[in-house]
Amino acid sequence: MKGKPDPFDNYTLPIHNSFTESKSDDECSNTNFSSKLVKLTAAFDRVKLQESLNIELQGTSVLIAKNSRNEPCGNLVSVYNGKIISCIGKGKKFKAIVVDLDGMVTVRCV
Repeated sequence: MKGKPDPFDNYTLPIHNSFTESKSDDECSNTNFSSKLVKLTAAFDRVKLQESLNIELQGTSVLIAKNSRNEPCGNLVSVYNGKIISCIGKGKKFKAIVVDLDGMVTVRCV
């Protein structure tokens, strides 16, 4: 109807999900998504925008982001954690690039 606001005017498209859309043999290499770190530590207070954090597997199910001094900065929680854990098991490495100092990161395979 004319004059009625469209409820999808402010809709943001989801970030490209390379895990489900990739048809390549190595879907790990195409990983690129945004997420937020949780359980931020004091070490995260010292990170800078665009700093690269290493994503490491702690135990069997916790993904932890560490700075260049190998200090834990926070945990990565994402719907992709299972796939990342599987890819780490295949020898792949992941980085989280800090995009916001509230814990937002972009995760990618390196």
